[in-house]
Amino acid sequence: MSQQTETSSSLQPEPQATARMRQQLRVADMDNADAWRANEALQAECDAWKARALAEQEKLIAFRKSFSWWVTTPLRELGRMQARLRRSLAKRITKLGNVARRLSGRKQAQQAMSVSSEKDADQEATGAQKRQLMSKAAASSAESFLRGPRIAARPKLQDGSNPEFAVYFNTSGNYFFQEIALLLHAALAEAGFRSTLRTDEHGGPADSDFHLIVAPHEFFPLGKGATCFHESLRDRMFFLNTEQPQTQWYDLAKGMFPHARHIFDMDCQTAASIRASGFSASHLPLGFVEHFAPYTADADLLIGPETESLGSEVRRWRDTGRPLAERPIDLSFVGEATPRRSAFFAGAAASLEKYECHLRLMPRGSVPRTSGGTQIHRRTLTSAGLSQRSKIVINIHRDREHYFEWHRIVQMGIWQRALVLTETVTETAPFVAGRDYVQAALDEMPGLIDYYLRDPRGIGEAERIRNSGYEQLKSRCNLPGLLKAAWLPFMAGAR
Repeated sequence: MSQQTETSSSLQPEPQATARMRQQLRVADMDNADAWRANEALQAECDAWKARALAEQEKLIAFRKSFSWWVTTPLRELGRMQARLRRSLAKRITKLGNVARRLSGRKQAQQAMSVSSEKDADQEATGAQKRQLMSKAAASSAESFLRGPRIAARPKLQDGSNPEFAVYFNTSGNYFFQEIALLLHAALAEAGFRSTLRTDEHGGPADSDFHLIVAPHEFFPLGKGATCFHESLRDRMFFLNTEQPQTQWYDLAKGMFPHARHIFDMDCQTAASIRASGFSASHLPLGFVEHFAPYTADADLLIGPETESLGSEVRRWRDTGRPLAERPIDLSFVGEATPRRSAFFAGAAASLEKYECHLRLMPRGSVPRTSGGTQIHRRTLTSAGLSQRSKIVINIHRDREHYFEWHRIVQMGIWQRALVLTETVTETAPFVAGRDYVQAALDEMPGLIDYYLRDPRGIGEAERIRNSGYEQLKSRCNLPGLLKAAWLPFMAGAR
């Protein structure tokens, strides 16, 4: 009985799965045979090339033993000597040029030239021309920048009507001032005001109730800014100062302050200093705007000089509410390579080498990234995207002056929900050190970086601090609401 069962089972048809596997094995065997045949053909071709190479080598050996090769040997040696002499002269000329540049105080330019391409050198020349133009402007009176057309007075605002704003930036200026202008324009629109965005290229003012000029120290001297406004518009002109008091550009902006009705400043201490000088001034934090597209977190990092070293998994990474500890970049910094910053990062190199750091220190005095064209969109998305992928955004002052670097600390740090680690700053409401960001002396920073990146308690504390800063930004630093409050007294006077 068992023998019959065994015989009958052996005669059953082969299962479909087994049949498919056998078919796949047959196909694989055929592919393997084809591969071997292709390999043999390639081997034969390789042997043929080797034979040709040996034949050519034998010809070369025979030629080198010939009479003509022997006769021309001195000429070839003379050519080699001439080439060595040219290289030696070139090195000597380069050394002499370097010495001359150092003696003339142009060491920085020499360093930039040694690491820059021809395109960068051309940009540097353009930047030097801009800086020279602005330096000359510092010695000129502000009236020389108000050569625009005189326009008719605008009628008084009617009760219940909203004023119309125009926000200005210069297309030849630093790209990040356009970013600020875009932010203000978006905030005014969200606050319910009518707002237009204008540049120096328009050649004149808009027909608006209020004119808000971002970075006056660049808007008027560069491009066509000098021909945009007339002195008669003083009562409708408002400035947003962006410069630190210890810089030459602040001195240039200060010369224009008398021609504005009011000066806003994104730094609280600088606003107080302007007010103490006798001008109408107030602090305007560049706060949160709910749907400001350039700071969106849902975008790949574009490939460029700042991101080409990052892997595709980092460029495609999304936050989507993840914990801070899951971000792929441990620490990031983007800024000008001042001696103070360069010394800090050089000294901290041994501590930072164990982390995934993205540090971009741009040469001092390099041409500012201009705001014309689409570059602003690319650079802003890149800067914001790097911060959105960073656990820590570090802030080092450019020099010994304490300053609250609003753009790096708030817009590129707190807004992007990173932990901000900064040198001691001038405390600026509504943010509080220790609750919304971390501040420390330079020599304490390497230890704090280890604490917030490796210690379980530090990792939890970093999560709490970055969430607190973001909530403060959204709830107490809402830019549309701040603009409404800032303009109330001026709107009352315009009715």
